[in-house]
Amino acid sequence: MLQSPPRLAQVYYAPGEEIIAYGESCSLGKTVMYLLVAGNASVILAHGDEVAQIKSGALVGEGGALGIANKRSTKIGAWKAGMVRLIRLQGLSIGKAVQRCPEDCKALELQFQQRSQKNAAAEAIRKEWIAKSVIPLLKGCQILNGFSTKLVSKIAAPLLKTSFAAGQDMFVAGDSADSMIVIVDGEAEARCKEGKVVARLSTGAVTGELAVLGLLSFRTATFTACRQSDTVVISSANLRQVLQSSEAASKHLDKLAEERRTQIDRGFPALSLPVGASNDVCSRTIALHATRYILAPGETWKIPDNAL
Repeated sequence: MLQSPPRLAQVYYAPGEEIIAYGESCSLGKTVMYLLVAGNASVILAHGDEVAQIKSGALVGEGGALGIANKRSTKIGAWKAGMVRLIRLQGLSIGKAVQRCPEDCKALELQFQQRSQKNAAAEAIRKEWIAKSVIPLLKGCQILNGFSTKLVSKIAAPLLKTSFAAGQDMFVAGDSADSMIVIVDGEAEARCKEGKVVARLSTGAVTGELAVLGLLSFRTATFTACRQSDTVVISSANLRQVLQSSEAASKHLDKLAEERRTQIDRGFPALSLPVGASNDVCSRTIALHATRYILAPGETWKIPDNAL
């Protein structure tokens, strides 16, 4: 194997491993950059969206190393298809090169600016999608009902679009569960372990609230996309972290969980119907998944479209 010149080091990264961290401070003469020799690298925005692939032969991290940016504006990670090999250029050497040949750095500065513009455009598109498509659905979600727009926006801000092709499972019965999923655009079928279709969900539907409330630790059905479907996933941990800023919202979730536990203990709604049901595991399972609606005097109950 040929040895690299002085102050150059060959480095290797495993699939998905972080090469450059988002927000890392940078300065000319101290910050490193890389030459991508083999494999590809992924450009990932602050909230986790992958917006581009850097191919072999390209420089990685030149903006921070050349002193153009004082912080890393994106995360760079190794692609997931295999190992990535790079040559690491040390900051001290880069600083001396810039001092001796400042004019030669203008092309690299232009390249960095073009990348930054593309990244900014991609982030603007993501924010518009969150504002127009995701936030309105979250405000209609039962467990977030009554939350302020500001608080719902904080919950939505880090969410990523997760897409499923037709026939692809969103999750499988028996899988561990600590999140809820919102169908932003699409359709899905829910099947029990025996394979029978027990529900159909469409745009705006939410499933997994019980996991977020801490009432279930596993998936009770397999959800499969019927067509190309875009979703967002909200984990219990992330939701609780956001709600630390709102004591009222946290108490609201705790109250919902306690009301559902009471509903299970009493076997509602099965035991309130004249069907001769007993307070057994079947009645309690129905109670676990039953949604209670509270109507004001004179209010008309409208069945949600995605529940039909």
